[in-house]
Amino acid sequence: MRLYGKEKRRTWRKLHIAVNEKTHDIVMSVVTHANVRDTEVFESLLPKNSECQVGQVTGDGAYDTFNCYTATVSIGAKPCFPPRVGAARNKPINEGVRLRNHVVGHVRKLGLKKWKEKNNYHRRSIAETAFLRLKKIFGASAASRIFENQVIELTLRCHILNKMNELGMPDSVMI
Repeated sequence: MRLYGKEKRRTWRKLHIAVNEKTHDIVMSVVTHANVRDTEVFESLLPKNSECQVGQVTGDGAYDTFNCYTATVSIGAKPCFPPRVGAARNKPINEGVRLRNHVVGHVRKLGLKKWKEKNNYHRRSIAETAFLRLKKIFGASAASRIFENQVIELTLRCHILNKMNELGMPDSVMI
């Protein structure tokens, strides 16, 4: 217990991003406190207007919820979230639940590895690569101490990374 002032311990921030798989641009970013779940900000990462067409939304098992499936279907995209261990089918009350039941059945039938190959789940690694590039270029911590300033700082980092993408992505060749 501290007698005077605020707690001096560091607190974590989460940067949630949505990445365009073709251009590797970060199309949306949200900064939250550490206690906010990924599924709570999922809908804010999806496009709001109908101009932006999204074919597939890929995420890890944390997004295996009915709300994430329903939100993805509502923008006309295919959800690609692996079901959690022990996932069960539920009464199909809407299209999102029906699709999740379909995924659970396919994973049981094919196995998780085959399901991931069939559904191009490897696309998710593009978002992981974006995080790697952000951390390598700008560092893993924010310089600002105030949350609002950290949001601005991290958003600017995403915009700068997008500008770097415009200049050109590196070409990898096997030697």
